[in-house]
Amino acid sequence: MRLGLLGSVLFYFSFAIAQVPSYGSSKTIDIATWNLFWYGHPNYGSTNNATQRNGVGEVLRNTRVDIWFFQEIVDSSDLSQVLKESGNFGHIYSHYWQDQKMGIAWDTKQWVLLSDSQLYASNSTSFANGRLPLFAALVSINTQDTLFLVNLHLKAHTGTAEKKEEAYWNRRASAVLMNAWQQAHAGSKVLIAGDWNDDIDISNHKDTVSPFFDVMDLDGKFLFEKEAFAGEHSWYYGNSMIDHMWANPRMLASFKLNSQKILPLDWYLPNYPTQVSDHFPLFAAFEPSKSTGLSDVPHEILLYPNPCSGTALISGISATDIVKLVDAQGIQLNANAESLDGHVKISGLKAGYYFIQVSRGEQVFYYRLVVKP
Repeated sequence: MRLGLLGSVLFYFSFAIAQVPSYGSSKTIDIATWNLFWYGHPNYGSTNNATQRNGVGEVLRNTRVDIWFFQEIVDSSDLSQVLKESGNFGHIYSHYWQDQKMGIAWDTKQWVLLSDSQLYASNSTSFANGRLPLFAALVSINTQDTLFLVNLHLKAHTGTAEKKEEAYWNRRASAVLMNAWQQAHAGSKVLIAGDWNDDIDISNHKDTVSPFFDVMDLDGKFLFEKEAFAGEHSWYYGNSMIDHMWANPRMLASFKLNSQKILPLDWYLPNYPTQVSDHFPLFAAFEPSKSTGLSDVPHEILLYPNPCSGTALISGISATDIVKLVDAQGIQLNANAESLDGHVKISGLKAGYYFIQVSRGEQVFYYRLVVKP
């Protein structure tokens, strides 16, 4: 009897302190989105900010996720410190007026930030009265992958009946605008993720049609569609999927089938919904491109030699193309460049990684250039 009781105690203790497992792999591009529950706010969200901080750090260290989408960041300075303590993470944050910011973080050993911005500033009322989508373009250091990422935190289903009706149409307007944006970037790998605050099968509002599915599913796919239609939930206290990851056809082509997971962090972190987050992270893996060098560029554009010894030549450039050189931190460089007949010669580069940006009309393409010592 005493042995049985001891075994039960040991089982409970080992379960309660179980380490958050590694969901990512060195062979895949691993991406997750996570609402951080008023992270760092002195009054709202977690009942213990120190526990929340430690829990987020443990997840960042152990899951081996390459790219994170975050929502509901209040103390961005503290989160920046946690990211610094937990790995080689670069990061950007929203800079709108609302307390709850969004963020995107990435492994700087694998990815370089090419550009970032807040989208649809002129349509701010369609995005929770100013919670503008956060955009980041990341390029892989080791492969030809260039990702166009958009983080969303749409209007919540809260308040009076009138406010809930208004929020529903606000989310609908957001979906229409994001669909237009992704159509304009159909030539790139696009992933839109975050807290959409509504489901894709039946809306939280009056059990009516989803504000998203018929708009977004024609040109891409919600990666957690199966889970949503099966009644699984991403909000701890709810019964529906309100967090989503949506990929366009180019991104879907690299999606690792059935890799999507709702991470059950309440199995590993005690008091998870009250002290860490009331949302579960969503995780998905993607296959990296098999080759290196060019990144989504037209076939007539060539960069050679690559690797080079300080001088490279880009051929196939038209008179209207705009060519820029950026370093591994995404900073534009003023290298020695000579325009030839349909060519651009760049010389005088020190050893390291660089990226050649070619803007052709509304499309932007990237090369990875390696300069040898």
